[in-house]
Amino acid sequence: MCVIRTSGRTAGPDGVLTSTTRAPRPAASDAIDRGVINQLREDLGDGPLREVVATFLDRTPAALAELRAAALREDGEAIRRAAHAIKGTSATLGAKRLAEECGEIERLAKEIEAAVKTVP
Repeated sequence: MCVIRTSGRTAGPDGVLTSTTRAPRPAASDAIDRGVINQLREDLGDGPLREVVATFLDRTPAALAELRAAALREDGEAIRRAAHAIKGTSATLGAKRLAEECGEIERLAKEIEAAVKTVP
């Protein structure tokens, strides 16, 4: 059995990441970097920014569902790909908390894959 414990989270051989400690919920102001949004608004304008955000909001539930499905299939490569895609888009839009969480999932998936490769 391979179990990796990192930052209060446990990742087992079943591919499911579980939290062993409850982290405090971040304030809404911590979730979005308003500076990034303001810069995007300046660069793109209000209309195009709204379209980009709407597309993100439309596509992210499916991406999260794929991440969940990959975890249930114990498909580390698909977990990493899905987490990486969500991380990149959310970081670009200033959703820093989501980007950080997806970065952590991506990192843990890499650790699990490496650990699984070493199990005889």
